[in-house]
Amino acid sequence: EIMKQAKPGTSCVLVGGGILGIEGALALRDRGVKVTVVEMAGRILNVQADPYGSEVLTKAMEEAGITIITNSGVDSVLED
Repeated sequence: EIMKQAKPGTSCVLVGGGILGIEGALALRDRGVKVTVVEMAGRILNVQADPYGSEVLTKAMEEAGITIITNSGVDSVLED
């Protein structure tokens, strides 16, 4: 269902910067979706990678046009 809605020029916020969130962000970006990842921890992949690995991946994703927001949560989800 998500990929049916993923059209170039649309936008999406992914909650969670773990493996699944990062994979989803990259897949949506490849479809032309403007993607923002929101992660509660201080860095993405905080369980799977060391701080340096997280930093490298964050920079690469931001250079690819994906916005990364850390140290932040989501209060509610609204349908547009």
